[in-house]
Amino acid sequence: FLKRLIREGGGGILKVQDVALAPGEEEGLFAYSFTVSQLISEFSESAGTVALKLAGKLDGEEVTLGLDKLAGSKPTSHKMHFKHFQHFEGTIQVPEDMEPETLVIELKPTTKKLIPVTDTFPWGSAD
Repeated sequence: FLKRLIREGGGGILKVQDVALAPGEEEGLFAYSFTVSQLISEFSESAGTVALKLAGKLDGEEVTLGLDKLAGSKPTSHKMHFKHFQHFEGTIQVPEDMEPETLVIELKPTTKKLIPVTDTFPWGSAD
């Protein structure tokens, strides 16, 4: 039903999967990886950007910070361009006084007939 509905509208569906986090060699540094896939096999190429944000408590206040605000995180954003799937990886530098709670992954497509996707993953279970 879903594939038929999407095919009739000519759109595609992006999904974030296989999210993994692992502590790095330095204090507060974490390696991440994940895959973005196109669920509609007949869909043409998917293109756009991928942004990651870290949500949690910083000095007791709830904050959501993009990787561009977390010094030492690399890269600060990703470009996506694929037919079926694309793998992404990088590092997140968590500030010493921050308690991370969730990792937010935002897919911002530039391809027509794709809608933006925002997925949130609990920090402790994203491994």
